[in-house]
Amino acid sequence: MIGVATSVAFAPVALAPMAATAQPAAEAAPKLANKAAAAKVLECSKEARAKGLHGKPSQKFVLKCEKGQM
Repeated sequence: MIGVATSVAFAPVALAPMAATAQPAAEAAPKLANKAAAAKVLECSKEARAKGLHGKPSQKFVLKCEKGQM
Protein backbone atom coordinates (compact mmCIF):
# COMPACT_ATOMS: atom_id res chain seq x y z
CA MET A 1 0.00 0.00 0.00
CA ILE A 2 1.69 3.06 -1.23
CA GLY A 3 0.64 6.54 -0.20
CA VAL A 4 -1.61 5.63 2.71
CA ALA A 5 -2.43 8.67 4.79
CA THR A 6 -3.28 8.40 8.43
CA SER A 7 -4.96 10.97 10.54
CA VAL A 8 -5.21 11.26 14.27
CA ALA A 9 -7.99 13.19 15.93
CA PHE A 10 -7.63 14.53 19.45
CA ALA A 11 -10.66 15.16 21.61
CA PRO A 12 -10.75 18.60 23.23
CA VAL A 13 -9.91 18.51 26.91
CA ALA A 14 -11.41 21.00 29.31
CA LEU A 15 -9.00 22.15 31.95
CA ALA A 16 -10.53 22.62 35.38
CA PRO A 17 -9.48 25.77 37.22
CA MET A 18 -7.19 25.15 40.15
CA ALA A 19 -9.07 25.36 43.39
CA ALA A 20 -7.74 27.67 46.06
CA THR A 21 -6.51 25.56 48.92
CA ALA A 22 -7.02 26.69 52.46
CA GLN A 23 -4.13 25.96 54.77
CA PRO A 24 -4.89 23.83 57.77
CA ALA A 25 -4.34 25.38 61.18
CA ALA A 26 -1.49 22.94 61.80
CA GLU A 27 0.52 24.51 58.97
CA ALA A 28 -0.16 28.07 60.11
CA ALA A 29 1.80 27.72 63.38
CA PRO A 30 5.18 26.92 61.76
CA LYS A 31 4.78 29.87 59.41
CA LEU A 32 4.32 32.16 62.39
CA ALA A 33 7.50 30.72 63.89
CA ASN A 34 9.27 31.33 60.57
CA LYS A 35 8.13 34.96 60.60
CA ALA A 36 9.52 35.41 64.09
CA ALA A 37 12.81 33.82 63.03
CA ALA A 38 12.97 36.02 59.93
CA ALA A 39 12.38 39.11 62.06
CA LYS A 40 15.24 38.05 64.35
CA VAL A 41 17.55 37.54 61.36
CA LEU A 42 16.71 41.01 60.03
CA GLU A 43 17.34 42.54 63.44
CA CYS A 44 20.70 40.76 63.75
CA SER A 45 21.63 41.69 60.20
CA LYS A 46 20.92 45.37 60.86
CA GLU A 47 23.05 45.18 63.98
CA ALA A 48 25.91 43.59 62.00
CA ARG A 49 25.72 46.38 59.39
CA ALA A 50 25.71 49.00 62.15
CA LYS A 51 28.95 47.47 63.45
CA GLY A 52 30.44 47.65 59.94
CA LEU A 53 30.66 43.88 59.52
CA HIS A 54 30.59 42.39 56.01
CA GLY A 55 31.08 38.94 54.49
CA LYS A 56 32.06 36.04 56.73
CA PRO A 57 32.40 38.12 59.92
CA SER A 58 28.86 39.39 59.36
CA GLN A 59 27.54 35.87 58.76
CA LYS A 60 29.19 34.59 61.94
CA PHE A 61 27.79 37.49 63.92
CA VAL A 62 24.25 36.95 62.61
CA LEU A 63 24.39 33.21 63.38
CA LYS A 64 25.52 33.87 66.97
CA CYS A 65 22.96 36.65 67.35
CA GLU A 66 20.15 34.35 66.16
CA LYS A 67 21.12 31.81 68.81
CA GLY A 68 21.15 34.52 71.48
CA GLN A 69 24.90 34.28 72.03
CA MET A 70 25.50 38.00 71.48
